[in-house]
Parts: sequence; structure tokens; C-alpha cells
Amino acid sequence: MNAVLVLLLLLTTRAIAVDIAACGSVVPAGDTGVLVADLDCTATTQRYCTAACAAQGLCGGFIDQPCTVNEDCAHGPCAVVGVALERGARLDLAGFSIVDAPGDDPSYGVMCNVNGACTVTGPGTVDGFSFGVWGERIRVFDLLVSNGLEGVFGQRVVGGNLTATGHAWYGINGGVVRGLGPLHATDNVGYGIVALRLSAREGVTAVGNGLDGVHAGFNGRSRLVARNFVVQNNAGAGIVADGGLLLIDSTVTGNNGGGAGIDVASLRPPGLRGTVTCGKSSMLSDDGFFGPPWGVCTND
Repeated sequence: MNAVLVLLLLLTTRAIAVDIAACGSVVPAGDTGVLVADLDCTATTQRYCTAACAAQGLCGGFIDQPCTVNEDCAHGPCAVVGVALERGARLDLAGFSIVDAPGDDPSYGVMCNVNGACTVTGPGTVDGFSFGVWGERIRVFDLLVSNGLEGVFGQRVVGGNLTATGHAWYGINGGVVRGLGPLHATDNVGYGIVALRLSAREGVTAVGNGLDGVHAGFNGRSRLVARNFVVQNNAGAGIVADGGLLLIDSTVTGNNGGGAGIDVASLRPPGLRGTVTCGKSSMLSDDGFFGPPWGVCTND
């Protein structure tokens, strides 16, 4: 009986670990890919037809077929892909890195295929891709994503111990962004973190970005609870909340929203709890323009 059970298990259990040693690798649905070396995609000749948003409007991505130029593709651009993950797949960088040459556009460090969820874990680095980690529903932990156009993009992003730095457009960009650990967006040329709905139970660091540090909300329908946020020295506003805002034990200083030093802007009056330091606040109009101060920050 035991021998029969062992045989059945051997026949029905599929491999769940896939060694990843080359750019363009695909991790099958439900499996786990593990990097066994650094992946340098700067000289790769392997490209794939990709679609960042499929025709049915599902903004994961998918690899269609190998290609050389965009004209080879029916659905999307011919792009470099570091690693592609099928539905429910996981990628463990295991301390290694996936790199490309900045400006090799388009390129994707890790692409979550079709419209399924996928998970990317470190420690490790994704550097130099147009889009570092891209998918519809993605979980990203213990990762540094650097020097691209967008660091992390997804309709739903869950992350922790995640750092996005050096990106031209956005560090972290999502419909719903949920931090289960600290989220860091620093020294991006564009925005630090942009989300229609943002929650971060262990805080956010958004420092030195070229536009707003944190921009959250849509049409006044949500409230951002900013607990343990450090948002400083951004060339745009520190925090822009298109709705309500509650600051708890946070520091929002040295930002320059509207060229007028605005640190905090919200559609509705912000609340402050615990130890909060902010320099200057502003009312936010329905169409996104700054207005008079709320009278809650030091320099109001």
C-alpha cells in the first residue's frame, strides 16, 4: 500500500522549482523560478512580442512569440523580457540581479503574464528596464527596483521592504497599493508613489523625487491614512490626497508643491494624530489645483 501511494505521488506531483539562468525565461503557471546567477540582458538578442494590456482590457502582460522588430508582432511591442511569470507563478531572486541597459525601450524586468497574480521575492535587484516589475496583480517583497521608466506597476500591488529609485516616471504606480512592510520611493525623476488607493501598515519613505512624493486618491472617494510616513525634499508636493487625509506619527517637510513649498495637500481637511511635523498645507480643488492653507502645519 505504501509503495502504491508513493508511486501515485510521484506521478501526480509536478515539479515546482525551476532554475532560472538566462534572460527570456518563463516560469510555468503555479511553479517557482529561482535565479541561480545574475541575469545580464544588455546584450541579449532574444526578444518577445509582448502586450502590456491585452485586447480584453486586462493589464497584465503576455508573451506571444519571439520577434526581432515591432512589425513582427500582432499585439504589442517587440521587447526584452528578463523573466516572465505565468498565472500564479513565483520568482525568487535569491540574492541575484536582473539588469538591462537603460534606454533599451521597451523592456520588462519581470512580467506577470496574462491577468493572473504573481509573486516576486528577493533579496535582489531589478535594474535598467523600462518597466521593472509589471503585471495586473503582483506581490513584490525584499526587492530593489532601479533606473527605468516605471519601477513597479500593477492594478493591484502588494509589497514590503520594497525600494524603487531612479525612475523617470513613477517609482511605484498602481490602482491599489498595499504595503505589508515598508515602501521606499526615493530619487525618482518623476513621482514617488501614485495610487488610487494606498495603505501602508509599516510606513512609507518618499524622499528626493522630482514630482510629488506620494499622490493618492481619486475623485475624493477615499481617505489616505499616512502612518509613519517620511516624505521630504520632493520637488513637487510631499503628499497629495485626492480625498481625505489622516497623518499619524509622520514627517512631511522640505517639499515644494506648486513651487510654493507645499508639503501636504488634500481635498478635505486633514487630520493629525501623534507626533506629526509638516511645513505647509494646502486645500486641493476638485480639479487638482492648490489653494489656501488648512491651518494645520507649522508655516500655515
